[in-house]
Amino acid sequence: MSKPAQAISTAMGVVTAAHKCMSTVKVRVAKQVWNAHLRKNYTRHTSYLCDDHALACVPGDIVTIASGLRTSKSKRHVVDAFVSAVRTGEERKLPEGVDGWVKRREMMKQESKRVERRAARAELAEAAAKVKDAGKVKGAVKVEGAVKDVAGKQKGMAGKQKVPVAQK
Repeated sequence: MSKPAQAISTAMGVVTAAHKCMSTVKVRVAKQVWNAHLRKNYTRHTSYLCDDHALACVPGDIVTIASGLRTSKSKRHVVDAFVSAVRTGEERKLPEGVDGWVKRREMMKQESKRVERRAARAELAEAAAKVKDAGKVKGAVKVEGAVKDVAGKQKGMAGKQKVPVAQK
């Protein structure tokens, strides 16, 4: 099992839109950019879509986000913690953070593997039932572990001895 991805860097920003898409918030991060011609710093803003699975953020919250954790095609950041939360007058949840995100991701992978195994078992059981049903067909000939119809078309594994199936 490989080691789960860890956050590459963190940034601080303001939540501008919250939960228009399920468990997603838009965070605006400010950075200083030097203009060499004017010899002056300017503030530039970049908006990031971030995962907020706990649904803890509201617009106006100041949060730290962790990058490097790809959740979907456009979400590559996770809300890590509140720096300053907006007062809403209600009890608020805390963001799940990087550790919670990694744990949830691992649980999702394990669950998908379980589902795949169940589907594979169901397909095997279905195939076995078809072979069993094919042995009950009139005019079929049983071959060691396989079934052939009278025309000789094979419906299972080939064998050497042919034994007629009991007619009802």
